[in-house]
Amino acid sequence: MEIRSWDRLVEALPPLASYEFEALKASIAEHGVLQRILVLPDGRIIDGYHRWKIVGNEAPCDTLDLDEQSAFLLGLAMNTARRQMSPNQIKELRKKQKPIALELRQKGKSQEETAKILGITQGAVAQWEAGAKKVISIISTNTAYNPPDLRIKIPKKEKEKIAERVATGESQIQIAADYKVSQARVSQIAKKKKKVAVSKAKIPDELQIRIEHGDFVTLCQGLPDNSIDLILTDPPYPKEYLPLWPELSAVAQRLLRPSGFLIAYSGQEYLPEVLNRLAEHLEYYWLGMLYHRGPTAQRFEVNMWNRAKPILFFYKPPRVKQGAWLEDVIESPEPDKDYHKWGQNPEPFKKLLTCFSQPGEIILDPFAGGGSVIQAAIKTKRNIIAFEKDTEAYNVLNSRFLCKV
Repeated sequence: MEIRSWDRLVEALPPLASYEFEALKASIAEHGVLQRILVLPDGRIIDGYHRWKIVGNEAPCDTLDLDEQSAFLLGLAMNTARRQMSPNQIKELRKKQKPIALELRQKGKSQEETAKILGITQGAVAQWEAGAKKVISIISTNTAYNPPDLRIKIPKKEKEKIAERVATGESQIQIAADYKVSQARVSQIAKKKKKVAVSKAKIPDELQIRIEHGDFVTLCQGLPDNSIDLILTDPPYPKEYLPLWPELSAVAQRLLRPSGFLIAYSGQEYLPEVLNRLAEHLEYYWLGMLYHRGPTAQRFEVNMWNRAKPILFFYKPPRVKQGAWLEDVIESPEPDKDYHKWGQNPEPFKKLLTCFSQPGEIILDPFAGGGSVIQAAIKTKRNIIAFEKDTEAYNVLNSRFLCKV
């Protein structure tokens, strides 16, 4: 018997990512084929297509005498359970399962039986039958899967790589598998991906915009005591950057005018330590949250879809309340990653500037990144001093803004 691929089943499932296929290849080279291939009597593969691609017809196999529909559903279920599929790929798979579910119902299967065969819930089957526009995606018969946003974040540089791979004629299906997104997403990126045109901002004559390249601790030594009205910034969050927080606290204590505020975004993972380090030289005022619209980050270490970002409010004594009321959950449009991989949307910064400073006052951003705070300061008519250590990011800032020293 000659083993061969079952095109209907292969097309129903996303291919393995390139790195997954190479890992399987290396495992087979070292240990051999540990799991036998399952085939129909005519040789079509029910399970083990990628193992067969590596080993060929020498692969060990077992023959299952099943009707075609049962064999197809078995292959679908086995691959779905074993694959490490992303939410995007699961969503695409559910689209393909819908007509199968309806076909099973027409052949007399109950909603409960159909759901069990496909590994979805009875409620999903009922919604498909009713023609609902939104279909609840389910990972298994017991676990609901309904994240707030099913898109995977693709960094700007990776989008450029995707566009280049498409341009060279590489299969969009394989590219989609490598990034665990849909082919439609790859096609969209390839069509729309253009280098962001860096436009220089028009700076009103009355504003002073100062952007400098270097470490903020060193650069801040050149600023007078009590010369800054507000520090508004978004420092890096990873663990290796934790030592920056006490340095930021010390700099703020010297530079802020009395009763001036330091407002900073923070990650969640090391929040207690960040709060303690800021409190070394400043006083705690409040904890707010930034609510991100759009795609969410997957935090696998805690099984969380991360949509909220802490906003830390500290002050230099004496304590004086800000003039305007502020709701402590600020909704943000999607982050602006065009100029920096950690870029934020400027709109929340504009709200914070309006509430905690006055036009013409001096703002300091020690971690300028892509320039969202600078952009917000210009829009709200605040003077700003911004520092950026990374050379590439600093060059982008100079391309965006007309600097006045």
